[in-house]
Formats: sequence, C-alpha cells, structure tokens
Amino acid sequence: MAQTVKEQLQVRVRSPYQDYFTGTANSISAYNRLGLFDVLPEHAPLFSLLEPGVVTVVTATETLRFKVQNGILKNKNNQVDVFLNI
Repeated sequence: MAQTVKEQLQVRVRSPYQDYFTGTANSISAYNRLGLFDVLPEHAPLFSLLEPGVVTVVTATETLRFKVQNGILKNKNNQVDVFLNI
C-alpha cells in the first residue's frame, strides 16, 4: 500500500526591496479586515488585503513571523505569494 505524502504550500514572502522567505510551508496565518485567517494545503483560491499585524509561516522545522503594516496575500493551487508593506 502506497503512503500518501502530505501536501505543502509553496510560499514566497517579499516586499518591494527584499525577499524574506521562499520555500515550503505547512500553513500561513495573517490578518485581514475580518480578523485572523489561515491558509492550509488545498485551500480554495484566495486573494486578500492584509491589515497591520503579523504574518506567520509554519514550516516543517520552524515558525517564522513577519511584522506588517499592509500587504496582499494570494493563494492558488498551493502557491502562496505574500507581498508585504507595499
């Protein structure tokens, strides 16, 4: 019986002048005008404006936190792009 590999997100977190993270992640959490939300593997397509707060990226080995004033998060087919402080 074949073993199923858990899906992961392919993530890029960047600002106009710096790349903060590129790699795989288990989840991403951020804030929009409705509050805290999470993106997990197989999440429906999503485009959201980010509110001031923290974007949290959880990988297999670490948890990364990025403080933001504003930004955009786009998710489609497990590809997540986060543009910070634009």
